[in-house]
Amino acid sequence: MADSAAPRASIKAARTSGNGVSSSKPPTRAGTVPKRGDEENFDEWEEKAPVKPADQLELVDTDLKQEFTRILKANNPYAPDNIVRFSHKDGEYKQTSTVDQTAFLFSMDGNLVHVDSEEARRQKTTARKSVSTATTGTDDQEVEQKKTVQAQSTSTPKEKKEDGDDEDDAKSDGPNRPLRNQFNFSERASQTSNHVHKDRNVQTEPPPRVSFSANATQWEIYDTYVQHLDKQTKKETKKKSITKRVSAKSATRDLGDERSEEDRSLWSAAAKLVQLNDAKKLERMVNQNTFDEVLQDFKYWDDPSDEFRATEGSLLPLWKFSYEPFKKRTVTGLAWSPLYNDQFAASYGSYDYNKQSGGGIAVFSLKNPSAPEFAFVTTSGVMCIDFCPDTPSLLAAGMYDGSIAVYQLLYDDSNSKPIYQSTVKSGKHNDPVWQIKWLKTAEGEAKMFTTVSSDGVVCSWMLVKNELQRSELTRLVSTDETVDKVFALNSGTCFAFKPDDHVFLVGTEEGMVRKCSKAYSSKYLHTFEAHSMAVYALHWNPFDSNVFISCSGDWSVKIWDQNFHRPCLSFDFGSPVGDVAWAPYSSTIFAAVTPDAVYVCDISQDKYEPLCAQPLVRKNKLTHIAFNPIHPIILVGDDHGNVQCLKLSPNLRKVLKDKKPPPADVQAAALNKVLDMCKEGPTTG
Repeated sequence: MADSAAPRASIKAARTSGNGVSSSKPPTRAGTVPKRGDEENFDEWEEKAPVKPADQLELVDTDLKQEFTRILKANNPYAPDNIVRFSHKDGEYKQTSTVDQTAFLFSMDGNLVHVDSEEARRQKTTARKSVSTATTGTDDQEVEQKKTVQAQSTSTPKEKKEDGDDEDDAKSDGPNRPLRNQFNFSERASQTSNHVHKDRNVQTEPPPRVSFSANATQWEIYDTYVQHLDKQTKKETKKKSITKRVSAKSATRDLGDERSEEDRSLWSAAAKLVQLNDAKKLERMVNQNTFDEVLQDFKYWDDPSDEFRATEGSLLPLWKFSYEPFKKRTVTGLAWSPLYNDQFAASYGSYDYNKQSGGGIAVFSLKNPSAPEFAFVTTSGVMCIDFCPDTPSLLAAGMYDGSIAVYQLLYDDSNSKPIYQSTVKSGKHNDPVWQIKWLKTAEGEAKMFTTVSSDGVVCSWMLVKNELQRSELTRLVSTDETVDKVFALNSGTCFAFKPDDHVFLVGTEEGMVRKCSKAYSSKYLHTFEAHSMAVYALHWNPFDSNVFISCSGDWSVKIWDQNFHRPCLSFDFGSPVGDVAWAPYSSTIFAAVTPDAVYVCDISQDKYEPLCAQPLVRKNKLTHIAFNPIHPIILVGDDHGNVQCLKLSPNLRKVLKDKKPPPADVQAAALNKVLDMCKEGPTTG
């Protein structure tokens, strides 16, 4: 009996005689007398008296009707509670929470009958009649009972085997053996069919086997290597011929049956390029669906709380760009593409001398935040980058080891290597290159860019055929006569060329800003004692060519007029300022970045406090910042290889609300108005 639940069981005891079934005399026809020859069947016709065992309990009706209640609990006290099984999902052993509480105390094919069933009622009626007959019987019945017992004892073993019920009754009549059940009892049996077993066999043919044997000698190995080398040489020659034909635009040859094998390879290469472009478009579509909410915020969402604030604003985080091979490296430069407003480049390296383990460049697009469009891995850390304004596919980079490299952004297998690179033989800087900038050149002239390094030399580079030609613009000679000649050169950190002019500014590690000219390099036009620590960034105002801004490690950002030898405005942000940038849509708005926050200031509204000071990171340190030339977003890089895209709230870009922004002369007039007021009054913010 299985204790699978906890019902209440009520057991009623009913008094029976014998085995619970009394035998009565079978009916006979009227006037029929059994014959003497039927002595064997004569006993069955006689009425049998009930047989009681010696230890039969004598119970009254009150005891028989008494109910005994037993409560069966579902919990098994012997069930284990510390079963441990191995979890393949988590890869460890875990304790089983559920334990089977079923305990089989006794199991036997029983013959019990429900007390309220029809069979049970019939047995009760028969038992009552047997009891009444036993109490009112005569001596004749006792004699007949003795005869019945004697007849049963003298029956043959064969008859006992044939009648199983009589055998059980004879055995139970012993003086020391009680009946199987002193109360209600009935035997029932059932038989079920067993499941049919089926055998299924499959026979397959064994795989074919071939015995192979060969002898490897030294000359056979040599001949094999020579053949392999010849194949590799032919492949390289074939690739060079394909490249030459592509450059000569020979892909438009006749597609007839007479075209050569090289022409077919050209068309296959073009087909691969088309497939690659289609795959990139498909990837962008998938990413636009993935970042649909971010795209909606970028296009339509504006912070509604700006309506209740007079001047304060906020920055909304949009996308976060990263590339797995450049993780844990510092973002050392950011540059937007001059042709595509959604494309930008980020350079990766390290400012720590003891952590130089290579770097790289990644070109991302706002249409595909999950992976870069182009990626270049370098052996030395990349410290600065810049796009060529005339040819946006050219990207120049300055390295920590002083070398210069120019990459071309093309979907080609040969895209991983630079098309121009400076060496010790062709000339390079002796120290890290901190900034690189392309110069505007006339149509037909060779492309040029400028670099500055810690070795104190500002160089100009020209792309001539397949090499870089280097020339010195100026040397940052110290003006302090007390300085030893060995240390006569100041370490350059940044520079800014004045638009459409030969004048440029150079910042140094000593905190000086040197005003120089490309016409002659022997002397400085002027020296601004700008900061007490290294100058990290210099930028001319895009609307007024006489105003520039500088930031430094002395926690300050200063706005200057080149004709005024002291700063017009100064802001103290409480920590080193790594980068600063003018807003492209307003002459009075700029943004600065410190290791832990981004600051946006508008000097036309507040000359002392920023409009927005928003922390972005906890453990990382912010390094660089860059405004998008068209959209109201900025990029911020950190020292863990991440570039975050932030959207300016309406209070930080009020000029962009108008469909027609004010012209450049109006912007310059607004800036000069603020600076003229600052020249007369206090300048510290």
